[in-house]
Amino acid sequence: MKSIGILATSFFVLLGALCFTTRNVPSTAVHFSSSATPAATVHAPDDGFFGITADPRVDPGQYLPIAALGKCIGCAWTYIEDRKGAFDWENLDRYVGFAQQHGIPMIFDFLGVPKWAARPGAECSFGCAGPPAQLSDITDYARAVATRYKGRIQWYELWNEPNNSPFWAGTVADLGRQSRAIYETIHAIDPQAKFITPGVAVGTNTQKMLSEFDAYFAAGGGFEDAVGLHSYPLKNDCEKDALDCAGQPLVNQVKSISLVAAKLGKPVIITEGGWGPDEDLPKGERAAFAARWLILARSAGVKYAVWFAFQRSGRPSDSWGTIWNGSTLDPAGIACKTVAEWLEGKKVACSSGDGAWSCTLSGGGKSALIVWGASGKKVTEFNAKGYSQVIDLNGNTSPISGTITLSQTPVLLQ
Repeated sequence: MKSIGILATSFFVLLGALCFTTRNVPSTAVHFSSSATPAATVHAPDDGFFGITADPRVDPGQYLPIAALGKCIGCAWTYIEDRKGAFDWENLDRYVGFAQQHGIPMIFDFLGVPKWAARPGAECSFGCAGPPAQLSDITDYARAVATRYKGRIQWYELWNEPNNSPFWAGTVADLGRQSRAIYETIHAIDPQAKFITPGVAVGTNTQKMLSEFDAYFAAGGGFEDAVGLHSYPLKNDCEKDALDCAGQPLVNQVKSISLVAAKLGKPVIITEGGWGPDEDLPKGERAAFAARWLILARSAGVKYAVWFAFQRSGRPSDSWGTIWNGSTLDPAGIACKTVAEWLEGKKVACSSGDGAWSCTLSGGGKSALIVWGASGKKVTEFNAKGYSQVIDLNGNTSPISGTITLSQTPVLLQ
């Protein structure tokens, strides 16, 4: 991908739903370690594994049972409190109300220091880079948010992409102290609230940030209920094209952040992710990418995976992860819904070899297998002995017998 960074003016995630804002910050790619063929792993995440952002104009019923997400434009700190002590809750009230009306849990993300609270010389675009000059300013803000939305915001992500310079200019120790202060402030008001570490962005000083989590924990972190990852493709990690990133590169991203999660004994949540800008992935490959992204994230042990979909204008460069066409799901959106139904209540174990990915689904009834060709557009012959039918991403069912030909698009064998 050309760019991986994010400019989320604010987002709050529904774990079956998410409220975001905007993103568009270029970044420098880094590479995760890789292995040729990973050992199969088995995980069974809670129900409600998959969440997507959804245009508020779209009936959220279209996204059930995978749940709907809204994008919260203008909900960053800089927009809510543009003058000290003067709060404008209109946008956030609207999205919290939307989530509450439809029974959607939420995650709120801290980011965007207002200019009045920023450190001298801080970079300012959609809000200024953290930390604020005075820690008390953000704890006052956290207190106001928690007081107003107690019991209605279930999760708090403690900062947005601290390894992305437009969002954070302080030290890792500063980040740990700030996270602890926000946690103590909110927990005193809403003891049931849960917390996610600052969401690490893939592609911008990622390895450096991952290596510094011990210092973050020592400075005040370590109380969190989950570790946050923002997962997008890195073009140089893909074998042939962007679609290949929904394969081993994605697994490697989760494996890297899982090392941090293991120190806490807590799960990984992809609080945002997908293919990134629409212009970086041909329409014909998007359904396959979305399906593979979801399947492999679940197999890798991700607790919740939230798809980042955002449309700021009609320009492809301003649209990310689009999975709907007007008020209806497009083929990628239909693929998401289909795969969510395949995965519901299942344990998933994926591995690759002989030119194919195969993912065993077990539990919750009859066993099944999801398969696809692992090498871009190259087709692969696959022995489907023991299975009687194949289901595609549109939900269409066809009888099979013996060998089938795989493409880059996942299918379900039963």
